[in-house]
Amino acid sequence: MHASRRNSVALVLGGVRSGKSRFAVELASKAPSVTFVATAPVCDDEMRVKIERHRAERPAHWKTREEPLKLAELIAEMGGCDDLVLVDCLTLFAANLMDCAMPSVGLCLFPTRWAAASSRPTQRDGNFGTCSET
Repeated sequence: MHASRRNSVALVLGGVRSGKSRFAVELASKAPSVTFVATAPVCDDEMRVKIERHRAERPAHWKTREEPLKLAELIAEMGGCDDLVLVDCLTLFAANLMDCAMPSVGLCLFPTRWAAASSRPTQRDGNFGTCSET
């Protein structure tokens, strides 16, 4: 990376399946050394296929780290050893944190969990969530 780009942050936003990851990989491919940080848990077959597709799209020489919860600790541990760190996906990272802090909220963020849990309704901390997929 150019010295002027060091310590800069780019946030790629877009809708579901809009090509955010592909675009970020394309941008990151210009850096000499990259660590890809994956935050997505494998929660169903659809997510498994998506993760496999994303792995295939990344250059083979990139390092990959998987960390669904302790993102700040991982980045601090890495100590700036790479020219670029690509985190995919911050939305899932936030969902992972909420799922750990408030498991009933996680049901709304991961509809497949909702389907499994709805067959055996429970109540935690006075909260019970409902949601619909869009």
